[in-house]
Amino acid sequence: MERQQAEAEEEIKRQHLVKNGYLAGAILLALISIASYFLYKRRRDALEKRKVVEFNAKVAETELKA
Repeated sequence: MERQQAEAEEEIKRQHLVKNGYLAGAILLALISIASYFLYKRRRDALEKRKVVEFNAKVAETELKA
């Protein structure tokens, strides 16, 4: 009887460990996703800003030629 109870307690501990592992993995995945989004957004904004600057430079150059 004690052996069965000990085995049941070990199974409960194992299930808690698995549950905590899944939870930690999900949190880690969420943090990585958020960080990736902000890095992507920052890069996209920098590229957009560079395009605007290049366009303005071309416009100014064209105006000078005219």
